[in-house]
Amino acid sequence: MRLILGILLSVLGLSALADDALPEPLENAEPNVIMAAGFGLMNLSDEEKAKFGGIIKQFTADVHQKVQNEARRPAPNLERRLARRVRLMFDDLDDRVKPVVNEERLAGYRIFKEGLYRQMQPSGKSPAEHLPYVDKGGGRPSAIQ
Repeated sequence: MRLILGILLSVLGLSALADDALPEPLENAEPNVIMAAGFGLMNLSDEEKAKFGGIIKQFTADVHQKVQNEARRPAPNLERRLARRVRLMFDDLDDRVKPVVNEERLAGYRIFKEGLYRQMQPSGKSPAEHLPYVDKGGGRPSAIQ
């Protein structure tokens, strides 16, 4: 009972967030924990969960495809190009989730989005290093350098 009460108080404390800051308990948490906390705060219905999950699934597939396409281009500065493309795609994600995420759910969505971003770009690694192998054409994958 105390555990449930502690979790409820923690969640209620998380709902009073500043716009861009993660709550202190989540600052050093694993990305999946951050995403779970944000998802829980959004308090979506079953139908909205399915719709939101579909949006996120499509988003991650789009990001993966964009990384593949950028890695195939012979232009220099792969890391910088990938970081820019991924940042723009995260900005676009806000528009994609608008039908599901209203003002009341915005704090939870921001937490979820931060966890998703951290999951795609682990600390200490560039976006290019996160996906270890990229198909550079000809069906032969090679490591991103």
